[in-house]
Amino acid sequence: MQTPTQIDHRLHGTRQSRILLELFGNTVLFPIANIFLELLSEGAVNYLSELDAYVLISACIVQAIALGHWQYEKRPHPLLGNLIAPSIYTTVEVLVESHITFFSAPNHIAFW
Repeated sequence: MQTPTQIDHRLHGTRQSRILLELFGNTVLFPIANIFLELLSEGAVNYLSELDAYVLISACIVQAIALGHWQYEKRPHPLLGNLIAPSIYTTVEVLVESHITFFSAPNHIAFW
C-alpha cells in the first residue's frame, strides 16, 4: 500500500479529519438529540449520574473511528459501520437494565 502524499491529504483529508467529519457530520447527531430528550425527561442530575450518556458518547466515538478509518483507507462499509454505536449501546444497556425496560423506550428503538 502506498503512503499518502500531501496532495492526497489535501484532496481527501487526513485520517483524523475523516474521523472528526464522520463524528460530527453523522454519528453523533441522533445521540445528541437523545441526550437532550433524556435530560428534559429525567432531569440533568438524574440522567448525568447514570451510565447512559457516557456509553452513548463512547459508542459514537468508536463508530466514528471505525467509519473514518475505513473511509480513509478507501474501504468504506457504511451499513456495517452505522450499526456499531447502536450495537455497543444496546449491549451495555441491556446488560445494565433489563431487556424489557430498554426496548420499551421509543428513543432506544429509534436509534436502531
